[in-house]
Amino acid sequence: QLNCSKNYTMPKKKFKDFPGDLIKIKVLEDEIEYFKSLIQEHDTGYIHTTIDCLETRVKELKGIPTDDPFIGNMSDPNDI
Repeated sequence: QLNCSKNYTMPKKKFKDFPGDLIKIKVLEDEIEYFKSLIQEHDTGYIHTTIDCLETRVKELKGIPTDDPFIGNMSDPNDI
């Protein structure tokens, strides 16, 4: 019988994936620059929101504390 009530937790990493994080950071920074190029005088609020979300993710990957109340300073996705 399948027990669907069991919560799944992500396995903890034994070591930090620095090369992978560096690649993610570079890709995200490139995307931020792209979205900044799309900003116009009006009707682009969603682009500002996207840029803010991507910048927050870059800070998280770099280990910089953020002011995002939903992310905080959690280092482990299992802490959510």
